[in-house]
Amino acid sequence: MAEDIFAEVDEALQREKVLTFFKRNRILIAITVVGSILVAASIEGGSTLLRHQRETETGLLLRAMEETQGQPPAQAAARWDDVVRQLSMSGFLTVISGSQALQMARMQSATAHLKAGDVEQGVTAFSNIANDEAVDPLWRSTARLLASVAVLDTADPQDLRQRLEPLAAQDAPLRHTARLMLALLDIQQGKHDAAAEQLRKIDEDSKTPGHTRQQAKSILRVLTSAHPGIAATPVAPAAASAQP
Repeated sequence: MAEDIFAEVDEALQREKVLTFFKRNRILIAITVVGSILVAASIEGGSTLLRHQRETETGLLLRAMEETQGQPPAQAAARWDDVVRQLSMSGFLTVISGSQALQMARMQSATAHLKAGDVEQGVTAFSNIANDEAVDPLWRSTARLLASVAVLDTADPQDLRQRLEPLAAQDAPLRHTARLMLALLDIQQGKHDAAAEQLRKIDEDSKTPGHTRQQAKSILRVLTSAHPGIAATPVAPAAASAQP
């Protein structure tokens, strides 16, 4: 799926339909980018669970993944909702919402609702994860990012910016995707110089994934071509006044 998405990026850019493409596919792009981070986090976190608990939880997840493969999104969402209920009632952990399996099931459920077109339910589910202090911070940040992506067209731009900017901070694990979404938000508002700055940050970050860097470069190339007034290089900030 990821290869198909990023191949379509190049085609869309050639037609200079950047904004239309990203508005239509932003959720899938965001999920693809952060997916590997979530998998790594769940594997690392799994070592803290008792073996029996981990095997039981993993079994539930694997069965759900197999059953939802190729299912209509609405059916998949209902199945993941059922898994979340099972894990919530199982009593595996004293602080059950901290269970890695439950976190993953909640994320899968929220994502399935978005794919099914139930944006309100998906955003609510992501917001609940983001606000749950028992959940791992990385998962909370991911949920906050995906909730923001889902309402990029409808939420107040300033509110969205306040949600995304902390996720785009230097050394934040999801900064590359958050900066890409900030660039899209800037393009929607006609802030082309600000969008270009976000895209350059992605390109200049040595830890940016290759496909994300290529997206940023391609979008920046089209942006500067369509708007020649955008500076070719970032404008250096004014030097601070010397202290007396």
